[in-house]
Amino acid sequence: MKTRWHRRTILMEAARSGTALVAAGLVSLLQPLLSPWQLLLLPLVVLFAVSFLNCVVRAMSELSVDDAGVVVTRGFLPTHRLDWSDVTSLEVRIFPLGRYRKATLADFKLRGRAGDMLIDDGLEGFHEVLGQAWRETRVRGVDVSDLSRTNLIALGLAPSQER
Repeated sequence: MKTRWHRRTILMEAARSGTALVAAGLVSLLQPLLSPWQLLLLPLVVLFAVSFLNCVVRAMSELSVDDAGVVVTRGFLPTHRLDWSDVTSLEVRIFPLGRYRKATLADFKLRGRAGDMLIDDGLEGFHEVLGQAWRETRVRGVDVSDLSRTNLIALGLAPSQER
């Protein structure tokens, strides 16, 4: 299965980051060279530039999942591959948004000998990818924390009686 991150979300984030980058950059350029205001704005310019570049990389990225493992291709950056046989842990996190927890953000991290891979719910088919990661780690006997198991149950990917 091949999938990408939601384009609309990336475009909205890129628009916010790009607008903030241009605004902070222009205000910074209007200040006297190395003035306190320019030095104060410089970290903001860098922050917004990194955020914008992150959007560009995400827009070019593609995630492939198969029986062998997970592969993320990121445009001009190196491809990152993590084989299921190399996975040492699976961590699932849910972040409630708001007081009544009607909306949430979720992600999961696969740790392996070849490095870590963090996948967020901005990915199209996030639940299917997480479901396959959960099945593959269970087959290979990878231990999952109680918190991750609780989060898998909350996402509807693990039965509540499983321990």
